[in-house]
Amino acid sequence: MPIQHSTELTLTKSLQPKLSQNSKRLKRRSSSELITNDVAVPTKQQKISHESIDPFIDITRLRIPSTPLGCLSPGASFKGIQRSGWQSYHVKVDIQDVSITNSQASGYLTIDGLTRNQPTITTFFTAEIIGNKYGFRTSKYDATASDDLRHWSKFEAFKRITKKDDNKMTYDLLKDFTHTRAIFMRWKEYFCVPDSSIKDIPGASFDGFYYVCIDLDCPPTSLSNCHPSVPSSGPHLSGYYFHPHSEPFQELNLRELPKTTSDTFEFR
Repeated sequence: MPIQHSTELTLTKSLQPKLSQNSKRLKRRSSSELITNDVAVPTKQQKISHESIDPFIDITRLRIPSTPLGCLSPGASFKGIQRSGWQSYHVKVDIQDVSITNSQASGYLTIDGLTRNQPTITTFFTAEIIGNKYGFRTSKYDATASDDLRHWSKFEAFKRITKKDDNKMTYDLLKDFTHTRAIFMRWKEYFCVPDSSIKDIPGASFDGFYYVCIDLDCPPTSLSNCHPSVPSSGPHLSGYYFHPHSEPFQELNLRELPKTTSDTFEFR
């Protein structure tokens, strides 16, 4: 015991110079800022900007605000069917986040009845919105320029905006969304939810991607015959799944569902 006490006393004496040095670091530079260990801590009166925040210190102050584009907004849902040959499957899409500034969106795609072992499959996807950042040419996912043209040309909205343009794959076509009555996207599925470790399901594949168009001027359809809860009018979402080794032109036909929540989703 005495040995332990003498050791503690020796350690205490050895730490005194360091403690006194650390105490000297506490000083005031101005009435609005306290410097602690050389790190500036703003007071309540000081306005905090995103640039002044260290995300490793206070990540709760950072926000990535959603910027919706018409019916493409956080909380929006679309419901309908996907056709593959003679088969059709019920599909629901839930949009989680939209950033027009970054030309990106994300959400969940749920399909029923695709496989026997797993009757309901939900995947997380991200979307590239065609515009300033992303063009109609895919240049990835094993899609060629010919594949792009064949799939985009199936959308009536694409035909409307390109009928006077000789180059149907022009990158600058959609720089101004305000003059466009359609939203073009590419959707890429990444993993299943809630178990994100599932990357492969027998009888199902999400190795490819979807060419997608939300047509704001689409006439009413008969989707309600297949899906009684789907409105017959409103924004129409259509899409075509592409993978070089899958059946071509597997078609999505969805309608927007009436909203029951407000656009308050944010990723941090």
